[in-house]
Amino acid sequence: MPRENKVRQRGKKKSKQQVDGEHEHEQQQPEQQPDWILSQQEHEQRQQQQQGQEGQGQPAHDDFDASTPFGLVAPEIKTYFKTAHADLVAAGRNNRSSAYTDIEEEEGGDSEQHQLLLNAALQELSGHELALATDPDTSIVLEYIIDRINPTQLRVLADRLSGSLFILATHRFGSHVVEAILASLQRILAFRASSLKIASSAPSSSSSSGDVGTLRTASQLILDYASELKESQQDAVSTLLHHQFGTHILRTLFSILSGRSLDSDSSGQTRSKRSAAFRQKEGVSASDKKGKSKASGFTDGSAEHDSVVLPVPAEFPALLQGLLSDLTATLGINEVRALSHNVIAAPTLGLALALELPPADEDLPVGRLADLLLDNIPSTCATFLASQSENKKKKKSKKGQAGSDALVLPPTPERSDHMESALRDPIASHLIQRVLELLAERVRAAEPGSLKESVALATGRLFWRTYFLGRTVNLALHPTANYIVQSCVTLLGSQGQDVDAEEDDLRSAIAELQSSGKKLIKASMAPLPTPKKGKSGGKGSASQHVKTENRTGVLNAVLVRAGHLGSQGYEADAVRAILTSFGFGEDADGDAKQDEEEDGIKEKKKKKKSKKGKGEDGQEGIVEGDDQEGKKQTSEKDDAERKAALIVPCIISMRSRKAYERILKQSLSGAGKADKDAEEGGEEKDDQEQEQEDEKEEEGDDPSLALGLQASPASLYGSVILQSMLKTEASASETVYHSLLHPLNGLELLRSLAQSAAGMHVLVTALGSATATFKNRTALFRAVLPILVDITVGENGKWGSRVADACWDWADPFFKDKIAAEALRRERNLLSSTFGKFFLRRVNVGLYRRDPRKWKEELTRTVERKGWLPGLAEEWENQRKEARLALEAGAATITEDAEVPSASNGQANGNGAEKTTTEKKRKEKPGEEAEDGEGKTKKKRKRDASTLELDSILSMIPG
Repeated sequence: MPRENKVRQRGKKKSKQQVDGEHEHEQQQPEQQPDWILSQQEHEQRQQQQQGQEGQGQPAHDDFDASTPFGLVAPEIKTYFKTAHADLVAAGRNNRSSAYTDIEEEEGGDSEQHQLLLNAALQELSGHELALATDPDTSIVLEYIIDRINPTQLRVLADRLSGSLFILATHRFGSHVVEAILASLQRILAFRASSLKIASSAPSSSSSSGDVGTLRTASQLILDYASELKESQQDAVSTLLHHQFGTHILRTLFSILSGRSLDSDSSGQTRSKRSAAFRQKEGVSASDKKGKSKASGFTDGSAEHDSVVLPVPAEFPALLQGLLSDLTATLGINEVRALSHNVIAAPTLGLALALELPPADEDLPVGRLADLLLDNIPSTCATFLASQSENKKKKKSKKGQAGSDALVLPPTPERSDHMESALRDPIASHLIQRVLELLAERVRAAEPGSLKESVALATGRLFWRTYFLGRTVNLALHPTANYIVQSCVTLLGSQGQDVDAEEDDLRSAIAELQSSGKKLIKASMAPLPTPKKGKSGGKGSASQHVKTENRTGVLNAVLVRAGHLGSQGYEADAVRAILTSFGFGEDADGDAKQDEEEDGIKEKKKKKKSKKGKGEDGQEGIVEGDDQEGKKQTSEKDDAERKAALIVPCIISMRSRKAYERILKQSLSGAGKADKDAEEGGEEKDDQEQEQEDEKEEEGDDPSLALGLQASPASLYGSVILQSMLKTEASASETVYHSLLHPLNGLELLRSLAQSAAGMHVLVTALGSATATFKNRTALFRAVLPILVDITVGENGKWGSRVADACWDWADPFFKDKIAAEALRRERNLLSSTFGKFFLRRVNVGLYRRDPRKWKEELTRTVERKGWLPGLAEEWENQRKEARLALEAGAATITEDAEVPSASNGQANGNGAEKTTTEKKRKEKPGEEAEDGEGKTKKKRKRDASTLELDSILSMIPG
């Protein structure tokens, strides 16, 4: 037990004389205290000095507390704001529930009660903004108020927080308040809020001066905020980048200056999911966007922008590049490497490298940060290709002949240990992937054959040869590195430049996948379902599936890149590699032949042991050998047809051919047992079940190979691969159409695909692909037509109805007539389903029943066929056109609004209503003159309330 905790000890009790002597000795000795202990008088003096500094809005540097830099909030003020927050949330909910019924409230914005509570909270807020922003309880209330006050009130509050931004930005709770103000200021900019020129003067008895003050606009406030943070201290931008709370302020500022909408940020670059969930739980963020926009005083849809990039003033891009240049000036390659693994700084660094412009005097396609992240590979390629182009020009001028257009790369550098770890790091890998995506964007936006395009392509190829060549499959199996491999694949190959077969990196990647792609399929497969005991058979095993991570993204990326290039047979090679990975290639055939040979050897050994004589048994053996050879030839043909039919079921279920065959056997055995049990039980079958069995008998005696999809349902990743295959050239996509229409699959495959969310997209793409031949598309239309009504009214009609809509959209008049006739024949079935009713209305079956000729005339006059889905090559050309148009358009800027409301000195601070004058005259509505007296009085009340509110805010501004 520690000595200081021993309150009472055993031992001899001291005498009274000894105790009195000790007390006298203590009183005689002078009291000695350490230097850091203050006396009572000094403590009172410092406390008075600290209170004086807090009254002026400045933090006390002596006895500074980082958690409360502007002092503590009084308990009564904190209690008031907690109660006000609860009342505001309740009033806001009531306002949103009644906003659809009360037109007056919908036009005016908030309800009267909610607005009164906001005004009262703003009055109590005056003079305590900084302390409330740094308090853990009241900062949440302040964020709620910031999201719901009108633009003028917001600008007044933002003006009062200026001067202490760096302290707020590096504070745990104050940083969120600054972020909320910046987001609201961006909302004002999006709607081109005008500046309000005011003059604070003298009708008051206390002052007779006529000083003029100006309330800064939203754009000016953002500019001043950025300048204040930049000039607050040396290397302020770098400090905010490293800071735990300041980094998201820097990220928000970068987004605003670049025009990226914070409200429509779905990627989570500015606010994490955890932060958004906390704000929703605390009632800070509105539950719906519509209610939030009304509360903020903006029009409908202000919080949700259609486009990601918003118009920004002309000063924003220059200020953004200035902040980025200050950041890059303090960072070297070692600092960038360290920051790439930092959880705090990495997200902001990723946004900075995406916004940094490449140097204008160089041929670099990316900025300095991206160059440092890739170990200076872009700058090395730029220097090397610039010297190569100069040498070509000199040779051309001397000889007068054009040189080869082949892209020559610099020598392959050694692998960096940092890059090897970054490829597998869950944080740094995002930055590497972002740099490669930026290079691909620069390729799309650059002119074909330009030096910047060549540098971007050379950077991707050199990076591939350094870190991925010969290790494609191994890195594609890694849970983190496979995303970087997918991004780097988009830079391989070339359209306009000649590439030798030995140096073609895309072909080498396809060859690696063709030889070892089975590992990717094996890693992406879910565990095989085990059949349950009992009557259920294999049907109950579908619930035993375990979610597995996908590793086939590299396969799809290679196929898409091959389709984008659309030349030199890339597409056929990529499709062949995918089929080989699933077990349909020559290597798979070789493995199957080895298995068959081993089985044949075992059978021969058994026959030798069972033979007893040579006479008749020998002759029978010769006949049996001839029969076996004939059976082998037929079995080889059957195996080839069976493999062709299994392509779509195997890929859509993400299973190798052998694994799918096992599942198919289990499904067939389970179905056979169920039929036997039903026959023994003597159960009578419904008419619908009998019709389905009759259809199966007409289709063929053999069961469909698509029955395995009942135990192994369609996968999203397999659907993506099949869609990419369907968008390739006709010769490459022929295998998919052949499998879809194969007799061994029957209608069961089409029915299974149409009734699943993932498989439905395969059928839609197959029906509308621009690269499909007329023969394949027509055959698919004919195959889907008999089951069109069944897939629309079935259990999964929400997916099947989309296939029916696709058939109607892309069908010609002949097939539209067939579809209408089928819908009329089974109109009763369609009326029993919600999706069937919509389909009947779209086909216009009523007019078709009354007058088919008029229906055809109406169809040819009004209905047009939907445009075909573009192929991969056409998609690439469209992407390049869009990128070039966006580059030519440049950053959009907004001009100052012509409508500038102004107020005179007496009107701004007087008791009467404020009168504003505008340069633009508002057009009067035709029904405005016919308003009744009650409507005019209501509008007048609202106008008086808004002017009184504005007067109260303007009176807060010091003269």
